[in-house]
Amino acid sequence: MVPALLVSLALLSQTGCDRIDITGKDTGVLDTSETDVDTDADADSDADGDSDADGDSDTDSDTDTPPVDEDGDGYTSDVDPDDHDDTVYPGAPDIDDGKDNDGDGEIDETVVCTGAGADHRKIQEAIDAASSGDAIEVCPGTYVENLSLGEKALTVYGAEGADETIVQAAVEGSVVTVGRTTGTTLRGLTFTGGSATNGGGINDERGTLTLESVVLSGNSASANGGGLYASSARLFVSDSTFSGNYAAASGGGFYVSKTTGELATSTLEYNAAGTTELTSWGGGGTIYAGDFDVTGCSFLQNNASDGGGGLYGYADYTGGLANTISDNLFADNWVASVVEGAEPYGGGINLLYFGGTFSGNTVLGNRSANDGGGIYCAYPTGDITENTFLENIADDDAGGLRIYVGEATIEGNTLEGNIANDDGGGMKSSHDRNTIRYNTFVENVTGDAGGGQEFDNETSVVEYNTYIGNQAGRGGGLHAWRNEGGIETLSNNYFEGNNATDCGGGLEFDSTPYYNIIVKNSTFYGNTATDGGALCVEMWTWDQDDDGVDDTTYYTYGKVENNIFYMNNAVDDGGVMYVKYGDVDFTNNTSDDNYGVASAGVAAKEDSVVTIDSSIFSRNAGGVVFWAEEVSETSAGPSTFAISYTDIWQSDSDVASGFDDPSGLNGNIDSEPDFTKPSDLDFHLETGSPCINTGNPSLKDTDGSRADMGAYGGRGGDW
Repeated sequence: MVPALLVSLALLSQTGCDRIDITGKDTGVLDTSETDVDTDADADSDADGDSDADGDSDTDSDTDTPPVDEDGDGYTSDVDPDDHDDTVYPGAPDIDDGKDNDGDGEIDETVVCTGAGADHRKIQEAIDAASSGDAIEVCPGTYVENLSLGEKALTVYGAEGADETIVQAAVEGSVVTVGRTTGTTLRGLTFTGGSATNGGGINDERGTLTLESVVLSGNSASANGGGLYASSARLFVSDSTFSGNYAAASGGGFYVSKTTGELATSTLEYNAAGTTELTSWGGGGTIYAGDFDVTGCSFLQNNASDGGGGLYGYADYTGGLANTISDNLFADNWVASVVEGAEPYGGGINLLYFGGTFSGNTVLGNRSANDGGGIYCAYPTGDITENTFLENIADDDAGGLRIYVGEATIEGNTLEGNIANDDGGGMKSSHDRNTIRYNTFVENVTGDAGGGQEFDNETSVVEYNTYIGNQAGRGGGLHAWRNEGGIETLSNNYFEGNNATDCGGGLEFDSTPYYNIIVKNSTFYGNTATDGGALCVEMWTWDQDDDGVDDTTYYTYGKVENNIFYMNNAVDDGGVMYVKYGDVDFTNNTSDDNYGVASAGVAAKEDSVVTIDSSIFSRNAGGVVFWAEEVSETSAGPSTFAISYTDIWQSDSDVASGFDDPSGLNGNIDSEPDFTKPSDLDFHLETGSPCINTGNPSLKDTDGSRADMGAYGGRGGDW
């Protein structure tokens, strides 16, 4: 082939122009064949100095050069992929010459068609005749055959896409079996009707396989991977569809075991896993160990009998499932056990020993017959971040997100409109040491405890979360129970408009005597309950011998420090806080404009002890501010209050019932606190407030001065 530059040079020479050297410069030597002799080598080529030859002063040429057919194959350079090679042009036969003759991106493809004029009429014939590196183009049609690719690295593609190019199993077995190939690509094909032990549609063991724009539908497996099975392989799937596949054990759509690669931008719908005799997981798909990522996919209306209606991922050790699951949609998947003794967990997703990243996903409208309507995650150590859990349902615990024995980071998630029939409308976690922060819980509902969130034996870091409009029997926003593992701190959280039909509109905790729960630097605004409009602290009872009767009762201890309680409401006792069989230190808190029919501020029952120090109670209405039960309803003794260095101002009723009025005693005052702007939840003290430097003298503000009263005084006041 003559280089393009030399061809151009030859053409110039033939037209009688000045000779040009290899650098493109004018030599000034006249060609003897010229009919037009120039005295200035450049004078007539660019008279206006603008690099074109039109004579005007702009820099664009007004003369269009028409495309040419330099290689004489009948196609000009504007459409010819290579206009210097007459064997390359649109529609050229793709001969065995190492070139992409027809310009379709494939080299030396063999053509398979059901009609005449093709290289082969069967795809398997073309595979058998091909060598590694070859491409096989398949014409539109339905090909009834089972394919075996062996170890060849081939590209097999449908010329008109998967809708028009269908491979249907001829006999029982996988539609496609892939050997230990170093790189096979299947593109634009539909695989259907396969039935095998593993991988009804495609079975890939130890091969490297790429699937692009394929459809796997109507395949089945008596064990794993109805649509696709891959083991110890390298697998890359994109823009594909898995629909209506079935596996008896696991992975209705796909099953990948110890495989690396990615499933991207694909749809998995109406796949199922399970029988009446076998427990099963992963209706849409199953991932076992390996490093197989799932990104940008949609899992729709898949189901399994035991776990992971949409997706199931598991490993055999902590952190063993270290993949990335991001930017996917899991919608309307479900688990509903039909096997006796099975425990269906995770309507949308079920992950075991997950140590990877689950982020940016939308988990919508999934359902579990047990725990985790949206997702069930056991022994996680990875990151669950920036996801949306919306309108999922659990027949037992955790409508949106269920965590069991985890050390995960759970951050930036939104859980909204989820429902649990038992505990944890939005989320439940048990026996965990997670970091839970910057999450939003909105309008989740549960039949028992923890409308937004439920903790069971939890010692996690819980901070900067928002709980709005959640509903429960106990702990409308959050409920914490049986804290046995260590001190649990709930800090910098926001509770607004939550409701409990029993106790603790914003928060309830009932723990053991071994460790404290600390609630600090948080805001409780407009929460409601029968008792404890904002906060409820109760005893913990336990059916220790499992006879159906609670026979063990533990005292509950807690610290409530540097919080704001504003416009909370109790239908009965404790607009701010209700304490039953507990011991609570209430220090440096601000309680303004709360309401309780029997007691507007704090109510204490069943031998409770409440210590209030350096706090503010202002404009609280309804019943008395502080109510102590004098005669217990049980064998417990009367409850007691110790109140010091506290501002008790403008009460709607008496200050105390069940003990002497503490006003004017032990450093207590009765003065307007002078807040900056309560309607904007700004309860900082204005200059000159009587609550500045009048808190407990043994407590110091962060600047070293004597503590102020209220939420911004004392050691935790800088928030």
